[in-house]
Amino acid sequence: MRHTQIVIDTNMTNADIFLSAMSNALQTEKSHLPQPNSLPPTFKEAKTLIKPLLMPLQKYDACINDCILFRSCDNGNYSDLASCPICQEPRKVKNSSQKVFHYMPIAPGLNRYGQSGLRSCGYCKETGIYCKHLSKTIHLSNRQFLPENHPLRSSNRFSNGSVELKKQPVTFTNEEERHLREIFDNKPNRNQQNNFQKATGLKGKYSIMKLPYHDRNQQMQPDGMHTIADFISHVMDLLVGKSDTKKVRLCEKNHKRFPQTWQQETAAEQVAIEPPSKKRKTMSSETLPPAPWSLSTDSVKEADRRATAIKYPAGVEISPGLHFTKPWTLRTMNSKLQVCTD
Repeated sequence: MRHTQIVIDTNMTNADIFLSAMSNALQTEKSHLPQPNSLPPTFKEAKTLIKPLLMPLQKYDACINDCILFRSCDNGNYSDLASCPICQEPRKVKNSSQKVFHYMPIAPGLNRYGQSGLRSCGYCKETGIYCKHLSKTIHLSNRQFLPENHPLRSSNRFSNGSVELKKQPVTFTNEEERHLREIFDNKPNRNQQNNFQKATGLKGKYSIMKLPYHDRNQQMQPDGMHTIADFISHVMDLLVGKSDTKKVRLCEKNHKRFPQTWQQETAAEQVAIEPPSKKRKTMSSETLPPAPWSLSTDSVKEADRRATAIKYPAGVEISPGLHFTKPWTLRTMNSKLQVCTD
């Protein structure tokens, strides 16, 4: 077994140590995988690969005393100022910003992760597909959010090997959204309102829309930490097969994706009538054909073994543990902060 060796410079910051450790870990994993393989060998290359899938982050210089943001707004244009007009503190010291404010716009994030309702998204004009097996709206590909020339769009390793040609969904303008919400409020009864919501993903007006300068797409921000925590759980559940059920396979079969994962029913199973039961039934992934999105039982054990042997660098307050079978070990406040800030 080859182990990762990390040489730590006493002048390195916590961020430098983290980047060095990630690159070393990637190099070790790359050497263990069958050769050749496409795993990025460094943190920089890995981040470049997934950058189009990350939620956009806007950065603004801020006054050291939190008086203003150096940006254009309704109260004036501060973007070109060299000092705060209120407290006179300089914007930069030795060509370095004294304070930076990070802003994550809500619309791009919710466009990717979806929202409740038949349309599934109340921000863009993307229309999902209702799955009768899962009893919810699904989106068959998030690759449409990638740049049009991204190599993953033409990769044959997704579902039925199709090429993703759809463009990124267009977001409702502020005027379009206000108009649709007014239509909802003017519907004569609840039934018509429900049908309108299913078609558009939008309900009626809310209180702060009365403010003349309110623009939900530009001014509202998602809960980044809980979004990351839920995303970690979903990915881990997918890898270990916890969220993989017969209904998922029926959904894939209905959309003619991953034919090797479809469950073949016997003649006896087709005519069998199950007695009614109030208990919730679950289908173990072991009774289903292997799927490319899930690890085998032995692979999960090996992944947990490696996770318990991880040596996290100083400053990263995440403890080694059974991260795959117990994903809540990654849902600590420090780990969520680490993901959101890096």
